[in-house]
Amino acid sequence: MKKFLLSVLAMAVCSAMAFPWGSAGHAYIDSRLFNDYGPLMQANAVYGGMAPDIFDYVFSVSCKADISTATHTQFGAIWDSAWNRPGKALAYGFVSHNDLWGADFTAHHSGITYGSAEGYIITKARLLIQAAPLPPELPISSEQALELYHNFVETAVDVLIKRIDPAIGRKMTSAALLRTPLFPVVMARAYKYQFAPCFGSAAIAAAAMAAAEKEFRKSIILYGQSLCQDEGTAVQLLSEQTADLAEGFLGAPLPISKEEATALVVQLVQGAMQLCENDFAAELEATVVQVGNRMNAEGFVMAAESRDSKSESGN
Repeated sequence: MKKFLLSVLAMAVCSAMAFPWGSAGHAYIDSRLFNDYGPLMQANAVYGGMAPDIFDYVFSVSCKADISTATHTQFGAIWDSAWNRPGKALAYGFVSHNDLWGADFTAHHSGITYGSAEGYIITKARLLIQAAPLPPELPISSEQALELYHNFVETAVDVLIKRIDPAIGRKMTSAALLRTPLFPVVMARAYKYQFAPCFGSAAIAAAAMAAAEKEFRKSIILYGQSLCQDEGTAVQLLSEQTADLAEGFLGAPLPISKEEATALVVQLVQGAMQLCENDFAAELEATVVQVGNRMNAEGFVMAAESRDSKSESGN
């Protein structure tokens, strides 16, 4: 049993870092903030809202943590680098994600309706640890446990969002498919010189960002398609994806069956859903309002589209 749990914990920590947990929450927030714009503009804003996490899942880069910090805190660079309306819509979503006062702030630092001391997601993760604690003999720190459970809570909330927006999976998939092809150029303009020391040159940094974004885009399509299914199937698919990723990150076959690993992940995600189902919607709604107000206050504003221009918003 101990070997089983250790293996699954290693699997879960690795795969949680390697898959875009919490993307549906950002997609929901930006679809609401861009509700009055045309479908292509909304798609760009939704994709932009998920995009700061692009490098969170690239483990071959030694300065990955520094890059992730930059995309989550130095977000003005993206706004300044976008030059047309689709690019600005994508930049709007990118900025809204930020960890200083954006959507990530309410999830991970200071919740609005719940978890004001350390964020909605983190507070729920601590409750999940209490409800389904790890065996005390496992060699895992409290910080590692919190990171692990925090990812299960984010997955649970992503599935729960289907209850208030059944189309969230389709919106995520459409956003990844329809995002402006200029996004890699915008991202390179924003960060290539800052990231050049990490990669060796600005040109190599730009190429690395484009490659990472390409893989991230694929993962968002897969994640969105999973959320297009019924709730139970979505939980199962996301848990199976976690198990599928495990062997690649561990570099060896799992000493347990995929079915056993998937069953444990399903159990933890379902437990997190029970903890969040009664209050997640209120926190999301409050976050939409707070982030929208702060975006206006900070000057990240786009003029509303006319009725006639909505169908042409990708031009």
